[in-house]
Amino acid sequence: MKHKKNQMMPIIEGWKLYRILQSVKVTGPVSHTARLQVSLPALVKQKKKNSSRRDTSVEYRYQAYRFRGYPDKVQAAEMTGFIGCCRFLWNRMLADRRDLYRELGVTVKNTPADYKDIPELSWLNGCDSLALCNVQLNLERAFSEGLSGEKGMPRFKKKGIASASYKTNAQGNTIRLEDGKLKLPKITGMVRLAVHREIQEGGTLKNVTVTHEPDGKWYFSLVYNTTVTVVFHFSSPLFYLRVS
Repeated sequence: MKHKKNQMMPIIEGWKLYRILQSVKVTGPVSHTARLQVSLPALVKQKKKNSSRRDTSVEYRYQAYRFRGYPDKVQAAEMTGFIGCCRFLWNRMLADRRDLYRELGVTVKNTPADYKDIPELSWLNGCDSLALCNVQLNLERAFSEGLSGEKGMPRFKKKGIASASYKTNAQGNTIRLEDGKLKLPKITGMVRLAVHREIQEGGTLKNVTVTHEPDGKWYFSLVYNTTVTVVFHFSSPLFYLRVS
């Protein structure tokens, strides 16, 4: 079955549309196509990514470092709460996407901000906002791959079965590693790490993935990037790459 492309609408409009369809009174069997011929909000075409905005003049090399961490009780409770927030948001966003796609045949564009505005979900505002944004990006990619047939459709995450982790990104000085201690957004103080290997100089810290293993241990995966410069040697037809 082929799926129509570029049919996307905001999550709020999607549920309004669903309620309209539920209120339509029909007699006799009516096809899914006929139901959509009711006066409905216009679909919002998904904007294409502008590849011209990408800076192709510089190449990057990424290096990941995984260290064990020793958070105190307050820090562990805060990070456990963030993991729970991310798992909840994934399940809620996935449920809305699946239900509306099943009923309307369109992919809704739901964001963490849509759920933060719901009074009973205001507690999401206490979570790291970039961690919630990564939930949205991961779900969009998983849903797209599922619809295209590249992979199976995304599944709900169950506590104790799904990976207990969350990912946050560095913006400005929100994440930093100093003297074996890691600063994370909205986490009290700095988390002590066992930095057992030297970090290459000149790299920029891009993101951190916090993982709570079933045995109770905490691990932190830090991703750095370094620029790669192409150096040409005119004395030889060959050239090589140098990390700068």
